This record gives sequence, structure tokens and C-alpha cells, in this order.
Amino acid sequence: MSSNNYRFLTSCRNNPELSKLITCIDKKFPEYTLGSNMPVPNQALKSATLKSGQPVKLCINKQAGITLDMIRSLAQEKSDYRLSNNQKDTPIEFVCLGYMSKSGNLVIDKIICPAIDYVSQNSKDIDEAKKNLFKYVPKKDVNIDTLCTYFDYMRETNLQAIGKSGRMPVAFLGTTKPMAEYTDHTENCPRLGEIAKSIVPGDVDFKNPFMSGLICVTPYVIKQTPKGKVYSDGSIECIVTSYIKNEKNNSVKPSDFFNLTYCERITPNDQIETVPISCSYQPLQGLPQLSSSYQKQ
Repeated sequence: MSSNNYRFLTSCRNNPELSKLITCIDKKFPEYTLGSNMPVPNQALKSATLKSGQPVKLCINKQAGITLDMIRSLAQEKSDYRLSNNQKDTPIEFVCLGYMSKSGNLVIDKIICPAIDYVSQNSKDIDEAKKNLFKYVPKKDVNIDTLCTYFDYMRETNLQAIGKSGRMPVAFLGTTKPMAEYTDHTENCPRLGEIAKSIVPGDVDFKNPFMSGLICVTPYVIKQTPKGKVYSDGSIECIVTSYIKNEKNNSVKPSDFFNLTYCERITPNDQIETVPISCSYQPLQGLPQLSSSYQKQ
């Protein structure tokens, strides 16, 4: 078992509600043996709420929303290419950067995606660039750079210093869900290894409070209509991690994990639009449904 996986499971075992959930998941899906590919349905987690009782809102600004649309489109093209060439579909990884507003909602105002950057940098022959991108699994150094951007943002960002009005920096490690069919119907669930990867290291100095998270983007939903096939956005599935800080050395350890159930974006036409979130199918039968939780940060 990797150290990241162990750290996630240890954090859950120290929380009675989460410990019960993980035990039930292990019993429901024993074939995964608590490994990296074990599904962890975020919809079974506590939903983060404000002091008012309203759900914590995930807000995506206009430019971040445009980038997210590009990621969705590129993921669909990648799936079509790889499956038509008898290759296993693979995810597209990205990083969402933002902050917790003073009201307690979470704002994403920038998305960084190496795959999008690669295509943009080779714009003279986009088709060839996409073909090269779709053929291969991302290089290890690209994944490391993505993680460094993610961790450094939470470690180094001071919102006041950059003129943002918020309570703390928030970053999400993002991944698209590949086109895959699981016999246990867990294709829309975050996997243990994905969650563990989004948790910050335990040996890094963090001077300021922050929150991290995981965002999974499920594939387009295809509906057949009299006018032909219509694509609509698949659900976003999120897990937000809060931390406890060790004041002696400024290290942190995960304390709790939450689900998000409401999301809005600013469209390219400057309209507010509701984004599907926490509504893809997940096999929750037999799992305890944890209660909502007010975020005190």
C-alpha cells in the first residue's frame, strides 16, 4: 500500500463516521482490497453546508468555465479516438485554483490543464497535436509538474497579498473519468488513489490555512432525440478535504472529507448557470449516508 493511500485510510480510521463508511465500502467491494482503485462514492460523504444550513456552493468563474468546457470536449475526443483504436481510455488531469469566499463558498477562478496547453502550443496543426496527445499516456514529469503547481498554490498563496477577498486558498486536483464500464457500476466514483493523490504531503511547511480537494468530471451524457444525438454535460463529483495543523512544525494532516452538492458557473455570455454536480449514478446501497456538516473555517 502506498504511503498516500495509508495516510488517507489512517485519517478515515481516526474519524468514527468515516471509519464506518470505509469499512462498509470494503465489505461491499472486497475485490479491491483497499487498494488504489477502490471506489469511494463521494455522494455517501457528509455534504458541506454553511452556517445557514444552505449547501456550500462551488462557483466557477467565466474563464475557468471556458477551460472546463475545453477539457470536457477534449476528453470526449480522446475517448472516441482511443476506443476506436482499441486502446483503453485514459484520464485528462488538471488543477483548479481558487479560494474560500468570506461567505464560505468555494470559488474556482483559474484552471490549468497541461493537455490544453499542449494543443494550444501546437496550434499550427491542431489535428496532429491532438492525435499525438491521444496516442500516449502523459509523461511522468508532466504529472509531477501538475502536482507541484497544485501543492505550491496552497503552500505559498496569500490572498491578501494578491488582492483577493477571501478566507483561504482552495485548490482541487482534477481528472476526467475515462469511458469505462465496471461490472459493479462504479465508473463515476472517485478512486482511493485519486483521493490520496489530492491530499497534501505530511512533511511540508504550511503557514496559512487552506483546503484541498478532488474534482472528477464524468463523460458527456448522450441522449437520442428526434433530431439526433444530443450531448449534455456529465456530473461533476467532488471531495473536499479539511486539515488540522501541527503548530510546532506547520505540518498538516487530513481531518475530514466532504461532498459538494451545488455548483454554479458564469457562462461566456455572463449568465449564471447551474452545473450538474453530485448527481451521476453511484452504487450507494448498503452504505451509511453521513449527515451534512457545517464548515467552521
